[in-house]
Amino acid sequence: MKELDKKRMVYDLCQENEGLREFLADNGFSPLANDLMFNTSARLAPLETGLTNHKIDLAELNEKLAKLGLKVV
Repeated sequence: MKELDKKRMVYDLCQENEGLREFLADNGFSPLANDLMFNTSARLAPLETGLTNHKIDLAELNEKLAKLGLKVV
């Protein structure tokens, strides 16, 4: 299982992991569906901040990410 560092920028994680942007947009990070928001705010926000701001539970997200072979640490 590939680990995603929650301290890294959302943009970088999405660029390195195919399908992650769409997955996150469908699971609470709805602004990522907008190209402008993705290309601006995702470059400035670590995943950890996004989880907090969107009130997303890390354990629940990891359960869903497991289907993609990913885990946030």
